[in-house]
Amino acid sequence: MDAANPDADATPGPADTSDRVDPADARRLRAAEQQARAEQTLARIFAGGDLGAETLALSNRFTDDAAERLTRRWRRRPATETSTGPGVEPATEPGAD
Repeated sequence: MDAANPDADATPGPADTSDRVDPADARRLRAAEQQARAEQTLARIFAGGDLGAETLALSNRFTDDAAERLTRRWRRRPATETSTGPGVEPATEPGAD
């Protein structure tokens, strides 16, 4: 994996595993993957890699994964009667017609 393309490695991300396993197991697996990525980043830095580029790539990956989990959580939430948005009509009071 190079700093310019953090997705160059073939390791599965959290989205590949969290849908098929227990949520607690998914969190442990995600933490282990994050730990492994951090250790790999440190190894590259100690071997002479660019500190700024390596840490930026690591933090971008973490942020992208967190944003993806949050987006999936929002999409799983059911719409409520008071929800408004594209394709959702605002709720009206009965008899207000």
